[in-house]
Amino acid sequence: MNVIAATNSLLVREDIHPEIIGLLAKVLQEVHSQADIFQRIGEFPTQTDPEFVMSDAARDFYKNGPTYLNRYLPFWLVNFIKKVIAVLLTFTVIFVPLMKLLPRVITWLVRDRMFDLYRQLRGVETKMNFELTAAEIGVLQVDLDKIDRSADSLGVPIRYSDLLFSLKSHINLVRERLQIASRSADSAMPRPFAESQLHL
Repeated sequence: MNVIAATNSLLVREDIHPEIIGLLAKVLQEVHSQADIFQRIGEFPTQTDPEFVMSDAARDFYKNGPTYLNRYLPFWLVNFIKKVIAVLLTFTVIFVPLMKLLPRVITWLVRDRMFDLYRQLRGVETKMNFELTAAEIGVLQVDLDKIDRSADSLGVPIRYSDLLFSLKSHINLVRERLQIASRSADSAMPRPFAESQLHL
C-alpha cells in the first residue's frame, strides 16, 4: 500500500569530517534499509532530497558502499592507517627528489673544494713564472705542502677519486718544477772567496 507521509532528514554542518559522515551513513543504512510496514527494502535512506544537498561523502557511500578497510577494520585503525599513508606519501614526495638531488650536491661540494685547492695551486704556479730566490722557493714549497695535506684530508668518496688523482698529479708536477728551480737557485748562488783570501 502506498502511504503519503513526511520523511526525516539528517542534517550535518558543512565543516564536519567526511569520515564522520561515512559512519553516519553506515549506521543509517544498517538501521533503515530493511523492509518495514511503511517502507520497502532498500527504499531508505534515500539519496534524493528536494530541499537539502546531499554530502559528497554520503553519496559516495551509498553508491559504492564502505571502503575495503572499513569493511574489515575498526574506525580508529582505519583512521590511523590513513594517517600513516599520508605521512609516507608526504615523505616520498619530499625526500625522493632530494635523494636524487643528493649525488649532485655531493659532486658540487667535492668539485668546489677541489677548485679551491686548484686556485691555490694556480697561485703557486703564477709566482713560479718570475725569477725567485732560494728563500722565495722555500716559501712556495711550504705552500705546496699545505695544499697537498689539504688534498689528503678532503675525504673524497671513491667515486670521485679521479678528481683527487688529477689534483695530486698536478701537485707533483709543480713540486718537480720547484725542485728544479731550487737546484738552479742553489747553483747560481755566489761561492765564498776562500782561494782569494789565501793570496792576501
